[in-house]
Amino acid sequence: MGVLLKLKYLLPGRRRAIEQDMREKLESLAALSDTDGARADLGSLTYVAEEGRALWMWTWLEQLAADIRYACRMMKRNPGLTLAVVSSLALGIGANTAYSAS
Repeated sequence: MGVLLKLKYLLPGRRRAIEQDMREKLESLAALSDTDGARADLGSLTYVAEEGRALWMWTWLEQLAADIRYACRMMKRNPGLTLAVVSSLALGIGANTAYSAS
């Protein structure tokens, strides 16, 4: 699958449409297996849906975006801690840079 096609799946409207299509297909498959009495052979539909999402999505990119949003929320919630951490990092990086330059 091409990179551009995977990037299209990150768009919310496109993603909702694909999710709805996948849900409809899985429900029709479950209905067919219920009429045949082979529902137990079908397995977990949730597992199948997760496997399908893993094929057409970049789950690591979504998880990274969620982690960044969470970090920003926490930094906004604790501005004093954020200031202390950023200041200590700036001092440490600056000191190491000055030491290695001399």
